Amino acid sequence: MTAQQCFHKSMYGEACKQPMEGKMVSREWHWEQAIKYAVESFKTALLLNGAAAIALMSFAAGTRKFSSALIYPLVSFAVGAMLPAVAFLAAYFGHLRYGSAMIAEDDRDFRILEGGELWNLLAIGLMLLSVLAFAVGIWLAAVALPKLELATG
Repeated sequence: MTAQQCFHKSMYGEACKQPMEGKMVSREWHWEQAIKYAVESFKTALLLNGAAAIALMSFAAGTRKFSSALIYPLVSFAVGAMLPAVAFLAAYFGHLRYGSAMIAEDDRDFRILEGGELWNLLAIGLMLLSVLAFAVGIWLAAVALPKLELATG
């Protein structure tokens, strides 16, 4: 069985061994990997925006006077760093809803799953906004930095 056939088989809930890795691959394995990568993307967005804000403040400390033009990129980076934290919360609520749907024994299952999907979409949207805030912050910093007067000796 090829790796592609194994992948398609695992998407329908059947476990199979991948020829190269010798691991059992199932739908749960794919969900686990998706969640792992989502968590890492949250961490990366938080780290990028936070580090960019710190780097910009460090650079501003070496100028003669603080320029008000640096406020906008700093706010953009700060918002970009805050959004992944809120996305973590949205993802938590989404998975809480999915877990509740797994143990519900009545017709609420579909409504609970819909609620989980809405929370997940919110988390994805927040992450996209975080990346957008990072891009906007970079652009605003690129516009503001040439206007600064560096402190000399």
